[in-house]
This record gives sequence, structure tokens and C-alpha cells, in this order.
Amino acid sequence: MLADQESFQPRAAFLRLDRDRKGLVSAADIRHFLSQNEILIKDDLEAGLFLKHYDLDRDQFLDFGDFSSAILPKTDAFARQRARDRKV
Repeated sequence: MLADQESFQPRAAFLRLDRDRKGLVSAADIRHFLSQNEILIKDDLEAGLFLKHYDLDRDQFLDFGDFSSAILPKTDAFARQRARDRKV
């Protein structure tokens, strides 16, 4: 599980997506990250579907809380907290 990997830092992963360092990730940020990693998607609509699903407060952005909820375990609170506590 990703959260069990000592080298995985959720905050660092979030910061790779948050290009302008405002604490928010947009559909365009997701698309940019994917294209930089040679994962091609058609447009912001595809990235927007991910964002729409995990955007808990429906502000059309992912904050770190939304991002953490999307990538960290839902059923293992200990693993989730241990991963969130790792420093960048």
C-alpha cells in the first residue's frame, strides 16, 4: 500500500500538483502533471472528472484534505495518519 511506503510523502505529492503554491489543485494542474509524466489525456474534462469526484467542498479545486482523502487509505486510520504526518 502506498501509505506504507516510508518514502511516500503525501504533502510532497500534493506540492508536485500545486504549481502556483496556492494550496489548491485545479483540473489544469492535474492535466499538466499527467502530461509532464507522459500520461496523455484529451483535455481538462478528463482531469475534471477526477477533481469532481474528490472535491469534497465542491469549490472546483482539491486542497490537501481533498487530496489526502483521495489517495490515502479509508479503512486504516493508523496508516492514513502515519502517512499524513511524514514531513517533506
